Amino acid sequence: MKLKARDAIVCVKPKALIFGGILILPHPVKELADVARENGAVVGFDGSHVLGLITGKRFQAPLKEGANALFGSTHKSLFGPQGSIILANKEHGEVIKARIYLRFVDNAH
Repeated sequence: MKLKARDAIVCVKPKALIFGGILILPHPVKELADVARENGAVVGFDGSHVLGLITGKRFQAPLKEGANALFGSTHKSLFGPQGSIILANKEHGEVIKARIYLRFVDNAH
């Protein structure tokens, strides 16, 4: 499957590649992040359902594996009120900070 994904990235050249979602499975961030960037894409990881596991080092570490940004809703696996979080490397963090009005960043709830 990774070969098909790699071929699709090379063929389509998406602007963004987002991993994560409702399935709590490791995603091939490490295997596909470089090919994504080589073809002009930034790499994101939707950690909404696994932020607690990532924080507790019980799941993959998307930022260390090559994702440029990690984002998600905080209340699904972290204790506390509904909210959202965006973590990024310095380069992409500065772009996000400059382009997003943070009062509008929240989850769908």
